[in-house]
Amino acid sequence: MKFSLLLLCSVVSVVSYSASDRRQPSFDPPLAGNVDPLMELQPAQQDSAAKKLFFIAIYALGPAWQTDKPAHEQAYFKEHGENLKKWRAEKKIVLGARYSDKGMIIISAADEKDARSMLENDPMVMNKVFNLELYPFSPFYKGCIQ
Repeated sequence: MKFSLLLLCSVVSVVSYSASDRRQPSFDPPLAGNVDPLMELQPAQQDSAAKKLFFIAIYALGPAWQTDKPAHEQAYFKEHGENLKKWRAEKKIVLGARYSDKGMIIISAADEKDARSMLENDPMVMNKVFNLELYPFSPFYKGCIQ
C-alpha cells in the first residue's frame, strides 16, 4: 500500500506540473537521519503545516452489515454519503479510497479527539454497520498531501 500511495503521489506531481510553469522543477534531497521535513519550510509555512494534522479512518464491515444487501441498500447509507459529501466540501477529506471490503479516508482535523468525534457521529458507525479504526497519519514527503 505504501508503494501505491507513493506511486499515486508521483503521478499527481507529474500531472500537476504545468507546461506554462517555466520554473525549473525542484527535487527534494533524501532525508538523512532524523531531519524534520517541516524544517525545510519557510517560517510562515511551518505555522500552517504544524496546525494541520492528518488521520487515516478505516471503515470495515460491522456486525449490523446485512450481507444479503448491496452497500447502497444498507441502513444509514444515504446519511453516510451525505456526511462524506459535507466533509469533502469542508476540505476535511484529503483522500478517499476503497480496497477489498474496506473503505479508507485520510482526513484533516485539529486533533485526534476532533477526528474521532466527527467520524464516530456517522450513523453507519454509531449503528455498527461499519467498524471504525482511526490512526494518526504523518506524511514524510511534502507535496503528496497539500
